Amino acid sequence: MPELLIVVAIISLLATLILANYQEARKQSRDDKRKVDVQQIALALRLYYEKYGEFPCEAGGSACNFTGNANGEIGNGGTIDGLISPYLTRVVADPLGPGDTTYLYYYDGDTNCGGTPQAAVHAVEMEVPANANWSTVCGGPDNDGGTDNNTYTIFVGNSSG
Repeated sequence: MPELLIVVAIISLLATLILANYQEARKQSRDDKRKVDVQQIALALRLYYEKYGEFPCEAGGSACNFTGNANGEIGNGGTIDGLISPYLTRVVADPLGPGDTTYLYYYDGDTNCGGTPQAAVHAVEMEVPANANWSTVCGGPDNDGGTDNNTYTIFVGNSSG
């Protein structure tokens, strides 16, 4: 009888370890999807730039009438979705689904990168802490300068600021 209890305890311990690793793997998978989505959005913005000679909603460019961060959110049916949708097979939404307000994609047509106005795309939250290997060089991926290490940013290019 004690042998059976030991076997049950070992199986329970193994199941707990496997479940914990599985949940972390799911978080990492969703974060990887977010990074790919941000890269797709950045490509769509570059294609938009090639056609119109400016990034959407940049300072001095086409006005999107953003009144706050939520209006720059991508994937909620806002103005920016309509502008970039011709360049995407689908407008991306966070892997946790629409309506989630914790994890979202955000476009900023006039962000600052070393004193130079830049268009940027952000995945505002990631589930796994920031990867120390992210580049902090403007023009590439960035972890947003350290104020929120769970934001994944791609600077798309210079805006006309």
